[in-house]
Amino acid sequence: MEVYRRIAERVRGALWAHHRRLMPERQFHRILAYVYNNKYEYQIRFDRMSVVGRAWAGRVEVMTTPGGFLKRVRVNPAVEDLSPAQQHKLVLAAYADACQQGRALMEQAELRVYKQFLKDLKPIILGIRDNPEFYTVPEDAIETIGGVLRRDQASVDGGAVHRTIPMAKAHQPVDEVRRRHAWEDQWLASEQGQRWAHSLRGKEYFTRHGPQYRPRGAPGAKTRTLPFELLAP
Repeated sequence: MEVYRRIAERVRGALWAHHRRLMPERQFHRILAYVYNNKYEYQIRFDRMSVVGRAWAGRVEVMTTPGGFLKRVRVNPAVEDLSPAQQHKLVLAAYADACQQGRALMEQAELRVYKQFLKDLKPIILGIRDNPEFYTVPEDAIETIGGVLRRDQASVDGGAVHRTIPMAKAHQPVDEVRRRHAWEDQWLASEQGQRWAHSLRGKEYFTRHGPQYRPRGAPGAKTRTLPFELLAP
């Protein structure tokens, strides 16, 4: 479960880094709950299931659960003629065979659970990829804070960093909102805007339309402070 939790946290972090969006806590836990429930269902079935391992052409049979819990051992009478060490070795070989089959079954189940988990995350990840700031880089590239260092030998696709979406789609509603915020900041930074902010109309505007009153999913962090006004006694 720890692996699934870390992957989900990584996606949640990418969502915040690229979009400044927070994945709802309920959605995060719901995705992990699906994983937990699927694993639990499989575990119940595995506890009721039996796997038979054989050794010496089927003369020694060991029945276990896929997890390796020993249920019963069936032995051909011909095994009595062998030495205790050889008998011990045959039983262990049959047990190892059963464990191998059980592990294969459990891996298959885990793969199905993981596949479903990825299906749950896919729309979120595709939503992140639609962000124009999201780049894909060639696998052998060295990523630094400043960018990507190019290798001497070009990779298969020419070593070029390419966008995941065309530039025509790169302009998003968020950009319009940011432009509006920049325009407001510029106005409030000017002398006339400062005077307006301290007037009755300005104060009324800030009590109704301040950044902290924007809806929960609105783009942009709600950290813009109001113009400072020190009321002297």
